[in-house]
Amino acid sequence: MLGSKRHTIQICGESYTIVSDESEEQIRSSVAMVDTLMREIAGGSVSSSLKKVAVLAALKLSLEMDGLKSELNQVQEAVQNLVGQVEQQTSS
Repeated sequence: MLGSKRHTIQICGESYTIVSDESEEQIRSSVAMVDTLMREIAGGSVSSSLKKVAVLAALKLSLEMDGLKSELNQVQEAVQNLVGQVEQQTSS
């Protein structure tokens, strides 16, 4: 983390300080995504435990990430198959 910087962010009205080497734009985008998701899960309820909401948000994001990894693997396999086909046709 050579270029790491401290950032103060707000999620669901709570302030957090993070250290990251990601760009400001990437951090803002991720913060907005998490904040929006947590507010949706809380449903505007002030009585919702922030910890429970955070766990549910983390689970939802993890499931989405797993789905994207699966899609990426499928695309990579398709590309490898196409490259194999092209190599086969060009060597004939």
